[in-house]
Amino acid sequence: MKKGQKKGPRGVQPPRPRASFEEEKLELERAIKAKEAKLEELQRKKLLAEQQFSNEEEREKVRRLIGKWREVCQEVLVELHKHHVQEKADLTLAELVDYLKIDPAVVRFSPTDEVFY
Repeated sequence: MKKGQKKGPRGVQPPRPRASFEEEKLELERAIKAKEAKLEELQRKKLLAEQQFSNEEEREKVRRLIGKWREVCQEVLVELHKHHVQEKADLTLAELVDYLKIDPAVVRFSPTDEVFY
């Protein structure tokens, strides 16, 4: 109840003037617009969160595939080195990696220790 307004019998408010109905209608319309804006914002945030989750899943999948690719590369390098050593014994694994122009960091190879990490 607004200040200065009197209650009618049994706590019932007397009818409001027409202007107050219009004001209340405008207030309600503003409130509805604010709630709709908030709803749209929350829907956008939900969509972004879903996309981010999907992107995280994709990134994890790519990480796993990179790991598999790296393992296969390491295995192939070892096999190639074994095959080449049978024919020419003086080639080290580090020299093979260098000869093939492979960045040792990409396949996680330590040229000084000649081990994969």
